[in-house]
Amino acid sequence: MDDDQDTGRSIFVKEGETSHNKEGTLKIIPTDTVFPKSAGMSIGKKLLLLSFVILTGNWLIGYTVYRSNQDLHNSEWAIQHTHEVIQLSASVLSLTKDIESASRGFVITNDSSFLQPLWSAKKTIFSNIAQLKQLTRDNLQQQQRIDSLALYLHLRVQNSLQTIDTRSKKGLGLAIELVATKQGKEYTDHIHQITNDIQQEEAVLLKQRVQTNEDRVAAFNMFAVIMFIVMVVLTVLLLIATGNYLFQNKEKNTRAKALAIADKELAFQNEEKEKRAAELLVANSELVFQNKEKEKRAAELVVANGELLFQNDEKEKRAAELIIANKELAFQNEEKEKRATELIIANKELAFQNKEKEKRAVELVIANTELVFQNGEKENRATELVIANKELAFQNEEKEKRAAELAIANKELLAFTYVASHDLNEPLRKIQIFATLILEKELKNLSDKGKDHFRRMQSAAIRMQQLIEDLLTYSRTNATERKFEKTDLDVIIREVKAELKETIDEKKATIEVTDICPANIIAFQFRQLMLKFSNPEVPPHITIHSRIINGSEVNVPGISPEKEYCHIIVKDNGIGFEPQYSERIFEVFQRLHGKEEYDGTGIGLAIVKKIVDNHNGVITATSELHKGATFDIYIPAE
Repeated sequence: MDDDQDTGRSIFVKEGETSHNKEGTLKIIPTDTVFPKSAGMSIGKKLLLLSFVILTGNWLIGYTVYRSNQDLHNSEWAIQHTHEVIQLSASVLSLTKDIESASRGFVITNDSSFLQPLWSAKKTIFSNIAQLKQLTRDNLQQQQRIDSLALYLHLRVQNSLQTIDTRSKKGLGLAIELVATKQGKEYTDHIHQITNDIQQEEAVLLKQRVQTNEDRVAAFNMFAVIMFIVMVVLTVLLLIATGNYLFQNKEKNTRAKALAIADKELAFQNEEKEKRAAELLVANSELVFQNKEKEKRAAELVVANGELLFQNDEKEKRAAELIIANKELAFQNEEKEKRATELIIANKELAFQNKEKEKRAVELVIANTELVFQNGEKENRATELVIANKELAFQNEEKEKRAAELAIANKELLAFTYVASHDLNEPLRKIQIFATLILEKELKNLSDKGKDHFRRMQSAAIRMQQLIEDLLTYSRTNATERKFEKTDLDVIIREVKAELKETIDEKKATIEVTDICPANIIAFQFRQLMLKFSNPEVPPHITIHSRIINGSEVNVPGISPEKEYCHIIVKDNGIGFEPQYSERIFEVFQRLHGKEEYDGTGIGLAIVKKIVDNHNGVITATSELHKGATFDIYIPAE
């Protein structure tokens, strides 16, 4: 290369040194005669230029590949983005169908389990709307459609919730009337239309983006082919230039032989340099000796500095100890001053205490005087207490008289109840008999409306008779003498099952009894604890279970933690009741269900509550509507 043939350079030998040539004389050899200067651009520069062009082409290809990959990535992201919009809109449509199906299922069955898809869809559907808004933020028309979709979805959900609320509170009829307005269907149709519009526009965008992606792939492939051909051509040119460069190197080797002569002259100069280097080594040895002497002096100086530092440390320690001693002396002086101040205060307190003692002596004299007066007052109070005791004895006698009069009145009331029930039952029986005779003998002559009137009269008479019997039972429960006996409850339950055998068989009822414990009860009253409510749609199933517990095991008002109780659990599969009525059901005439839908006078559970109260027990009830009820009865075990 020309870099090895610099203009003006020459190979020469020092003056006085031999350079052997044909004439045997010393002469300067110009470099132009050894390495002739070439004309035009050198091969090296051409190789450099071609390398630069190839590198530039590679960079261009790399940048093009990067941009193509970015464009392909963006196109694929746009396609994926469009697929997500279509999927989310389909999900919104599916969730809308879930809301509609859940509300219809609840309206038909009144079963809250049908509402689970509605609550799940309500939580998810509006988050999907928000995602659609985010995905289509660059499309104003789609944004408007999604806003309309969110509005109709909100109206659809509100309509479903209104239908559910109407079904729960007002019944099936009003719920069906609300559904029949087809307002919910209109909202659903709007949702279907808007969803279809969104999906159609996204389908068009999807087709356009797929076509754009394919066009970009084709353009990239064409560019890659063109650049490959260009790079092949440039590579061939580079190989040709390299061959030329290798040819010129052979010429350079020839010129290098001439350079060897110059190297011999250079070797001579190196020998001279070695002599100079030996002299320099001697000088360096002397310099090393001087440095060692300096290091010794520096080590002695370090030792001296160490001793000086130790002395300074000792001085600082002595100074610190002196400061501590001064602080301790100051602290002792402060303590002495405090003790002196405390002594002055103690003297003042002693003087104050002496004054207080004198005051207390005066107050003691006054207190003794007051004590004498109080003793006189106590004697007066004792006299008044004797008089009050006499008055209390007189009041107790009056209470006993009133109790005797009340017992007589209760007996008279019970007798009146028996007479009234007998007298009222007689005309009721006659009403039933005459109504039955009219229905049997005049059946053909009566209109449907007349037959209905007579049947209602019979039903009212039967209900009145049942009410009188329940009232009589309630009054007997109030008036019955409480004779407690240790009784096996299993015996009571068997007797009741035997008495109600016909009713049990008629209703196909089952009574399951397990682990019944003995209790201290009034046997006659306890027979009335069999519950009368049952679900007319399914055969009654009653389970009775009991065990002895300590009052501290449960947290029930009225239960003593120190006593043992017979805990009786009665479960049924009856009509149940809503939880907020768990205390009202034990009140007289509290019927929580429609009079026409279920039999009963509203006194049965009041009688049960009264019986449990007569046993000094507690009864509680838990239930859900149409899911049966559980009654927990706690009777003292002793």
